[in-house]
Amino acid sequence: MQTMSEWISVDDRLPDIIGDYICYDQGGEIAWAFFTSNKRWAYSSCYGEGGFYESVTHWMPLPEPPEGEAHD
Repeated sequence: MQTMSEWISVDDRLPDIIGDYICYDQGGEIAWAFFTSNKRWAYSSCYGEGGFYESVTHWMPLPEPPEGEAHD
């Protein structure tokens, strides 16, 4: 069985690369977020709304896609 990466505390370090990550917040929610060049966690919705998460406590890289799946 493959395990996912361990959660990384934002107190320990932030991502080195701008991009998509899985985040965990103070309220116990897990969400997708985009780590920005100004070191903030951004989100958007299919309704065109967006903003920034202010209470992210932990993060981890997205897992690799399944083998053999097409990538666009």
